[in-house]
Amino acid sequence: MKIRILSYKYLQWRIGQLGSLLEELDSHNLSRLLKALDGLEMLIEDLAEVLACSGNKHTTPYEAASKVEQRRAALRELLEESTGNDEELELGVVHLQRAIYKLARSLQATLAVAFPFSMN
Repeated sequence: MKIRILSYKYLQWRIGQLGSLLEELDSHNLSRLLKALDGLEMLIEDLAEVLACSGNKHTTPYEAASKVEQRRAALRELLEESTGNDEELELGVVHLQRAIYKLARSLQATLAVAFPFSMN
């Protein structure tokens, strides 16, 4: 069994990955958008597992990760329906980006509070 712990380096790594994925969320490039959504799904799944295993299931970062997953799933569903409504797609991307920003901020706050003197 793999032990999943929340650490300073893990949070820094995930914050960096969220930033990279944000750049890939382009409503005008479907291939790039789909790849970013797939990457985001794996990232959020792993992050939620680590947060839950480390006793952070009812915290702001966990709730923010859940919100990102909801927005990601809604955008994926919108893409599968493919109504051709570019405005709706762009709005879905904006909502997902906002949720990712909130998640990144909550993870940064966790870094500042939980690991102020350690670099583990």
